[in-house]
Amino acid sequence: MICISPTDKLVRHVTIPCQLPSSVTFGGPNLDVLFVTSISDSGNTKKDGPNDGFLFAIDGLGAIGLPEPTFELTEEARSKLSFEHPAIQ
Repeated sequence: MICISPTDKLVRHVTIPCQLPSSVTFGGPNLDVLFVTSISDSGNTKKDGPNDGFLFAIDGLGAIGLPEPTFELTEEARSKLSFEHPAIQ
């Protein structure tokens, strides 16, 4: 994984012990842990290394993520939903 600055400079290179890292996000109470998912079988690509398909948590990078914006459905919007889901009550 690499981090590139807005001015196109390599800031950091982090080696992930898997063949296909797939997605990243920051998490933890302070958003300072980098979570990295990896692929073992995507349907198109299959890797069978000892760490493929794992979730990695990397801390101590000195980087902090940004919080995701949240929203809540209004009662009017809820009334227009055409499906039932236990998480939306």
